[in-house]
Amino acid sequence: WAQGYYNQGEYDPYTVAPPGVIHPAFTTEPRPKLTLDLAGIGLEPITVQKLSLNGQALPGSTWRTRLNVLTLTPDRDLRVGLNRIEVQYAHPINVRHKSNPVSYTFFVNHQPSPPRVTLGSRGELIVNDRPTFVVGGYRSGNRDEFIDALPTARDAGFNMVHDYWFETGTQDPEVYIQQARQYLQRADELGLGVFMGLPRKMVRAFDREGLAQIIAELSGERALWLWYMMDEPMHDSTPVANAALTYHLIKRLDPNHPAVMVFNRPTNMVMFSPFTDIIWCDRYPIIASSDELRSLAPISGTLQYAIEMFGDRKPVWPVLQGHDNRALRSVRESMPDLSFPSDGDHRPNEQELRAQAHLGIAHGAMGVVYYWLQQKGASGYAMADLPEVWASFSRVMHELRELEPILLSTQTTPEFRVEGGNDKVVMWTRALNQRVYVGLVNTSCHQATRLSIRPIRPIDQARQIQGDGQVRIGTEGVEVHLGPAGVGVLMWDMGASEEH
Repeated sequence: WAQGYYNQGEYDPYTVAPPGVIHPAFTTEPRPKLTLDLAGIGLEPITVQKLSLNGQALPGSTWRTRLNVLTLTPDRDLRVGLNRIEVQYAHPINVRHKSNPVSYTFFVNHQPSPPRVTLGSRGELIVNDRPTFVVGGYRSGNRDEFIDALPTARDAGFNMVHDYWFETGTQDPEVYIQQARQYLQRADELGLGVFMGLPRKMVRAFDREGLAQIIAELSGERALWLWYMMDEPMHDSTPVANAALTYHLIKRLDPNHPAVMVFNRPTNMVMFSPFTDIIWCDRYPIIASSDELRSLAPISGTLQYAIEMFGDRKPVWPVLQGHDNRALRSVRESMPDLSFPSDGDHRPNEQELRAQAHLGIAHGAMGVVYYWLQQKGASGYAMADLPEVWASFSRVMHELRELEPILLSTQTTPEFRVEGGNDKVVMWTRALNQRVYVGLVNTSCHQATRLSIRPIRPIDQARQIQGDGQVRIGTEGVEVHLGPAGVGVLMWDMGASEEH
């Protein structure tokens, strides 16, 4: 790893300590006072021989050292984006190399007016001071056409998108940045946010130079909402140490954007959890091999495990199934009698798409993200070729967007009494502007269920505002019939009753 940090490759790794630290590594000021911790790059006190900023020497009057701490105030403005401060110094240990200086490069990101994305107290994304309920998708739209597909995602109701090209398409930072900037700026024009995937090979090898360039140069783009570090990391292919280094590089160079990884195994979730700001869990239980085993309950179990492990420290969001596994070549090779998904028999169907989202909300998620396959070789399909399935996506996404102010509300909700149903029914509650809302979802993909619900204290009669459940409203409460993967969203108006 030493050769990744040092420009002089002939020095042995054991002759130098871990990398140095600069404060601040992110700044809005054009000429900040910088502090360089030289103790981190030398085991013994070192003698600085030369300092340069972006390849140009800095006069000695701009910096001074005390012990192994160097303070620097540049005599010129930092460039917007990545700045490289190179320190040349005599080798601190090996006398043979003292005549041949060693160099170490510190990185500083300068952004005069950076966008700011943070996490709220309940795990909601706050984009430039605006709380946002995320309705995301892993593709640019209903076809794999990169930037040209983005309008289809906007029209379908998504507010956050992603494209795998950035993770697998190039390892050249300059090409990546050029393409990413075009993608982010087009997304911003359409009102979309982006969870931007970092090149996987760079993360796995911790390419410090390449990653720093990408992170700093793109951190000022308004459509950037999240850094997506790795897809389902496993320790044998993604060293945990390199994931940690990547995460801390993001935090130093771009403290204004959270970083995220998605996990499909509990062991890897535990192993990598310190290095992600949000725990994303994917579980795709609508399987192709057996209709009897299809159920949404495993999503609930996965979320509950993550919440019990990390819920008091990190938000937990679900990554939901939007694809039909019958399209996977590996599945069709093992089960040659399977039919290819069509508009008429696609699973998940509209009810299952809707139910998955409300299940996540019932577990406290402040964002949901759908994954579906890309059209690639003999696997996958374009959603554009299944217009009814895409229309189902669109209806569900627009419903969720309509619920956004309700889902973001922090007002106290009254208690409800629920009778009947089964152990597969989950619910969420919210209150907003003298109205109370309840969402009910049946996680069974096969069995319908009936239940009654009424508030503990009397309020006005309810009405159904969303969902495919059948509702009968009486004076004593509400009778709800939920079909397989059924959802019902109810609203009570509290204003009239509170006036009496």
